[in-house]
Amino acid sequence: MPDLQIGLSGLRTAQEALEVIGTNLANASTAGYHRQEATIASLVTGSGAGLPVGGSEVTAVRRSIDRLLEAELLSRETLLAQVEQELLTLETIEGAFGDMDTQAVTDAIDNFFAALNELSAQPDSQAYQEQAAWAANALAWQFRTLGEFFSNLEANIQLAAQDAVAQANALTAEIASLNRDIEPLARAGSAPNLLLDRRDQAVTELAQLVGVTATEATDGSETVMVTAFGTVLVARAGDIELELGRTADSRLGVSVKDANHFVADVDGGRLGALFALANTVLPEITGRLDDLVAETVHQVNGCHVQGVGPAGAFTSLTGWRVSTAALDTWDAWGTALQAGTLYVRVTDANTATTTRTAIDVVAADTLVTLAAKLDGVTGLTGSVADSALTIGVEDTDRYTFEFLPAPVTTVQGGWSGTASPTVTGTYAPDQDEVLTCTVLTTGTVGLTDGLAVEVRNAAAELVATLDVGSGYAAGDRLTVSDDLYAALGAGTLTQNDQFTIRALATSDSSGLLAAAGINTFFKGDAMLSIEVDDWVMDDPTHLATAMGDDMTDNLNVLRMAALGGEPLAALGDRTIADSFRMVVTHVGQRVHSGASRTSALRDALRQLHTQRDDLSGVDVNEEAAKMLVFEQMFQAMAKFIATQEETMAALMELL
Repeated sequence: MPDLQIGLSGLRTAQEALEVIGTNLANASTAGYHRQEATIASLVTGSGAGLPVGGSEVTAVRRSIDRLLEAELLSRETLLAQVEQELLTLETIEGAFGDMDTQAVTDAIDNFFAALNELSAQPDSQAYQEQAAWAANALAWQFRTLGEFFSNLEANIQLAAQDAVAQANALTAEIASLNRDIEPLARAGSAPNLLLDRRDQAVTELAQLVGVTATEATDGSETVMVTAFGTVLVARAGDIELELGRTADSRLGVSVKDANHFVADVDGGRLGALFALANTVLPEITGRLDDLVAETVHQVNGCHVQGVGPAGAFTSLTGWRVSTAALDTWDAWGTALQAGTLYVRVTDANTATTTRTAIDVVAADTLVTLAAKLDGVTGLTGSVADSALTIGVEDTDRYTFEFLPAPVTTVQGGWSGTASPTVTGTYAPDQDEVLTCTVLTTGTVGLTDGLAVEVRNAAAELVATLDVGSGYAAGDRLTVSDDLYAALGAGTLTQNDQFTIRALATSDSSGLLAAAGINTFFKGDAMLSIEVDDWVMDDPTHLATAMGDDMTDNLNVLRMAALGGEPLAALGDRTIADSFRMVVTHVGQRVHSGASRTSALRDALRQLHTQRDDLSGVDVNEEAAKMLVFEQMFQAMAKFIATQEETMAALMELL
């Protein structure tokens, strides 16, 4: 009955082809679906008139797929997912700068230094003292608000990474499960195309989470091996579970569960972006802002610790709780703290004398050894309690102390004149300096024409010539340099007589006072920790405005105010406000660059998807046309079989 076999084979072929078409139409909008094509071949069912005759059969149902195109799509998907996640977070940071108003931060910086400048005009004004303290408090609050935002963002990034790892675990389990379903069907010669599409889509979704490589088996099993960051995530029918954690250097990392070997160098996908943000981008931004805060605190405190406020010299100062280990183990060592000299001045009210003592600060010192050194200074006491250094005096009615860098005047042996020199103010060289003052002629102060004193530095360079001859009023201040002044009292001067002025660049070249929190304006060294020191906030008269001998000048507050417009080497020779603007600008540039890159990748991916749609997508009109062909084939074969049956029936009747 070859004719019947021909008809039946045609019916089966048409039916199977229609099933393939129906599957295509049903999945026309299914993500990751590849159009299926039925391969039809002729089938020999018998022979007639010496020639083979037969029908047709569906020999295979194949996916329309381009492996190279799919690999490129996978690569672009993982890259796009990474840059999109990075852009989203950077836009959040940029938006936060806008929401918190970056102008408000720069205004707070400007307002703080402006308040110091206003205070310099009336350093004894309580209103201006309080204004400066509150301006400092507003600046600290702005930075703490920024710090809290970044701290919350870091926590949210970690939560997002945890969620991404959980999703990746679910996808690797799904891929392994599909491998297990696919292998027996593939080995039996079936075409598990829908399962293959589901698995490939799961691999794509995994690639959007982390950069992966998918390698198909060559043994006919149709299984796939998936690897990422050097780790096999799916091997044939098995998968591993990942967990999030921290590397030895505290970077965010991922590890095989319970292996405790965390890898931070993860590239691609959302997870790669989150790791880059947590380990590189965010630390870079917060690091620059923390450095800005630390340098602001360091510079302001470096000036403040040397001065005194309207409250005058001290009888007791207590610092912060700090490490009791050797100084060279402190975090500030090598930056804000180093080996150097601390000069402390003690005034004895009973003898009306002020004595300056140099305290050597070395790497091996601890709070205890430093306290002992201070305790050895006449009139001073030094102690450590609760990890904080306290400097006091033996008798509060007799002694006071401070750290003024006031210059010391010493009359050289052989001084024969009767006029006495006095020096006030401060000298601000880059390093300690000794100025030698030499009388040029002999005469009487204020009476002798041409009577003058020449001032030279240690390099013998002329710094100033002081005219104390005819017309000079004994005791009037004459400018030596900037804020350093000298005066000669009434009396005589003798040619070649000399006195020296020992000028300090700073009274604490070690940075110990600021590091230990002694007489500081600010405390803290980062966005989250910066505050106005309680010492100043609770009593603004402690705001150290003066640094001259009489403690009534405004030189110290002027120095602090000048910091606002001074390019600082530690900030790349930028001012504090400009340095902050640079951070904001840097984020804006990264957002712009990220947006351009994201747009380019989206366009490229869109083109690749278009190519895949052309090759693998379902064209409803084309499938409908095929359906008509196979419907007609089915109807024709049915009619063919019916005709065969009628013919056979007629023949049987004839017999």
